[in-house]
Amino acid sequence: MALWSLAKYTLALIYLLAWKNGLFVWHLRFGYYILKRTIQYKVRPITTRDIWEVRTVSSRASLGDLDYNLHKSNSTYFADADMARLDFALAHWDRLLLLKAEYYVALGGVAASFKRQIDPYEHYDIQTKLVAWDEKWFFLSTRFVNGKGIHKAQSVAQYVFKRGRKTIEPAEVLRLSGYVITDADRMKNEEQLKVARGLLSVGDAATLW
Repeated sequence: MALWSLAKYTLALIYLLAWKNGLFVWHLRFGYYILKRTIQYKVRPITTRDIWEVRTVSSRASLGDLDYNLHKSNSTYFADADMARLDFALAHWDRLLLLKAEYYVALGGVAASFKRQIDPYEHYDIQTKLVAWDEKWFFLSTRFVNGKGIHKAQSVAQYVFKRGRKTIEPAEVLRLSGYVITDADRMKNEEQLKVARGLLSVGDAATLW
C-alpha cells in the first residue's frame, strides 16, 4: 500500500511539473483565452486601435516541454505560439471573432527560427504583432523573449479570414474591426510584405517533389 501511495503521488507530481503537455490542456488553454477575451470585451471594450500594437503573453518551460538536451524542445514553441496568436486575434479582431460566430481565422503556414535555448522552467514572454497583409493573407510575427530581453526564437505565420467558406480580404477585415489605415500604414505594409512573403516561401518546396 505504501509503495502504491508513493507511486501515485510521484505520478501526480510529474503530471503537475509537465502540466502544459497534459491531456486536453491545449484545449483548456484555448478555451481560457476565448473566455478571458470575451469577458474583457464585455466589461472593458477596446476603444483605441493601433494596427501595429504588440500583444504579449507569458509562459514557462515545463517538464513536458523539454527534449533530450534538457531545454525547451523546438516542437513546443508552436503550441505556445498558437496561444499567443489566438490572444492577438481575439484582441485585434474582437468585433468579428467574438460578436459574429460565422467568422473565423485559419492558419495557412508557419516559418520559424531558433536563436538561443530556453532552459527548464525559465520564464519567457511571447510577443505577437501584425507585420503585413495582402489580398488574402495576414502575416503575424511571434517572438520569444526572456526576462532580460534576450531574443530566443521567432516565427512568422500566415492567416486567412473566413466567413463560412468565403475568404474575406484583410482590408475588409480591418475596416470591419474599426481600423483606419493611413498612407503611412500602407507604405509600411508594402515594405514588410516582401519580407514576410519571402520567409513563408516554404510552400514552394512542393516543386522539389
